[in-house]
Amino acid sequence: MPVILLIITIFTFGMLSLSAQDANDDADIYMDKSSPDLVKVSESLNNIGICYYLMNNYREAIPWFEEALEMALEQGNKELLASIYNNMGSVYLNLQRTDDAVSYHQQALELQQLIDELNIIFTAFDKIIQDHHCERIKTIGDSYMAVCGL
Repeated sequence: MPVILLIITIFTFGMLSLSAQDANDDADIYMDKSSPDLVKVSESLNNIGICYYLMNNYREAIPWFEEALEMALEQGNKELLASIYNNMGSVYLNLQRTDDAVSYHQQALELQQLIDELNIIFTAFDKIIQDHHCERIKTIGDSYMAVCGL
């Protein structure tokens, strides 16, 4: 399983990690020596949790997922939250804590349904914008910004 850890942490931290301890050290270095994008840090913490999960070290995965979850909640990143909830559900299922597993999987499902609905709405907005010769400025989370008549 160290090969999977290696692949994930190379892309996440831009450095080589050969063990779970190396991944922990890399995470500390990455977060202490730069002012990184918090979304990337959350994704990195989630990826470290996945590494522990893939090594069947479920109890060690939980704190990484919890830290990633805390940061993702602060950011309001629904896609990342859904991923982390799903990962935590899988960990608790393997620990035979089915009530916790079901709860996390339900939260992941609810967020994914919301994301799907927002994608439908934003696609409709894009069509309206195009039909009326307007321009979409940006979308951030569940916000849509457009301009027309300039």
